[in-house]
Amino acid sequence: MQFQAELLGIPVVRPESVETTALGAGVLAGLTSGVYSGVYSGLDELSAMWRIGQRFEPSLACAQSAELMARREHTVRQSIAA
Repeated sequence: MQFQAELLGIPVVRPESVETTALGAGVLAGLTSGVYSGVYSGLDELSAMWRIGQRFEPSLACAQSAELMARREHTVRQSIAA
């Protein structure tokens, strides 16, 4: 996650629950099908349950970040060509 923050030059936030995507898909399916009707009032209540686990701040200079991104892109191109 720190590497992503460095490449993008923006903070990256990891949720407290690393299974947030799967949980969200399951809960939305439950809300849509009516299984959770009466359990959750809606998306606002569910959004309020989300918590930050860790925040990663970029620390590299712009030039260093651009160099990392260029190397990453080169590596991806090489692996596709292989």
